[in-house]
Amino acid sequence: MAKRRAVFFAAFLMFFYISPRDGPHKTSFADEITKPRVVKVIALIDKDIWGINPNAAEEVIDAISFVSGIFEKEFNVAFEITRFEPWGFPSGKTEVNLQEALSDVAIIANNQSKSDNEIFLGFSLKFLFLRVCDKVGEEIVCVKEEKNGYAYVFGNAAVIRLNYDSKYVALHEIGHLFGATHTDENSVMNKQINTSTEFDEKNKEIIKKNWEIYFSKIYAP
Repeated sequence: MAKRRAVFFAAFLMFFYISPRDGPHKTSFADEITKPRVVKVIALIDKDIWGINPNAAEEVIDAISFVSGIFEKEFNVAFEITRFEPWGFPSGKTEVNLQEALSDVAIIANNQSKSDNEIFLGFSLKFLFLRVCDKVGEEIVCVKEEKNGYAYVFGNAAVIRLNYDSKYVALHEIGHLFGATHTDENSVMNKQINTSTEFDEKNKEIIKKNWEIYFSKIYAP
């Protein structure tokens, strides 16, 4: 009996070693990355907000928590607010040029950033606009185009209007920080801010590729 068992065991080992083996196990993105990357967030809140909306900090926390939940599920990246700071630009105004506002956030980031794993987000309640100019006949006509957010692609700075859809705006703008670009598809990165929580396949691949990227300082004028 013992002899038969020995023969069976030897045959099993021979079969195991000479049998065709499957190719390498294809791991998913989640399999490859088990520990989430935690990006630090410095939230700059327009100091004029405090007198209008005393719950501004809680709204910012909710927006970043929303973004963090989606990014952690899709890309294994979480976001953690490390501090709040009053943002003094531009004090007293009701309208804000987004290019100037983003430049100001970038300057603050350059002066205060202690790590290339930090992003600086400026939040404001004010009317945010970009000046768009077109040639009409022989004249150049410029208009103020309302926007809810603005960010430097691969940068460490963004501006977000704090209102009912702030969490979707934050999701869109933080997507830009990871290299995501605008699309016409039904996606977080559609040119028009919407309530989608899904990234299109192209931008998913971009963010997955750049999930470890360290954010660049923008030396804005």
